[in-house]
Amino acid sequence: MKTLGPGLVIALSLPFLTSCFTTLSLPVPEPAERGDTNVRGVVLGEGENSERVEFDQIDDVQWTEESLIITGIAKNSDRPGVPQATAFSLEDASAILIRSLDPNRTSGIIAALFLIPISIWMVAINGQSSAKSPGADREGCQIIKC
Repeated sequence: MKTLGPGLVIALSLPFLTSCFTTLSLPVPEPAERGDTNVRGVVLGEGENSERVEFDQIDDVQWTEESLIITGIAKNSDRPGVPQATAFSLEDASAILIRSLDPNRTSGIIAALFLIPISIWMVAINGQSSAKSPGADREGCQIIKC
């Protein structure tokens, strides 16, 4: 039986790992902290009247004293596939949307994709090796027969 290479396993698991990320809403950062943020969108307004503007792809983010300029492709764009520069007033922005790693989802996916199959494989290898031990009086528990 042919085994999967590590590159193929990684390529097959990448779509699942993208669900490890979640979009969080954080207050607009102070000017000194703005360069380190991974902006994915902006929240305009407060409370029930707030509007979330999210981007599928962001090419550039620029902060000025009065505005946030995002160049990219918005999720609900009139022209899909075409990047556009959009300026948002910081007075209107109540929060920014950032992309962050969700540790709970990541742990569950890693356990399901990697730890459980490796555990089953290790039990199978131990069962086969005890069956082939020289001088063993009894046959080992063979879980998988090749």
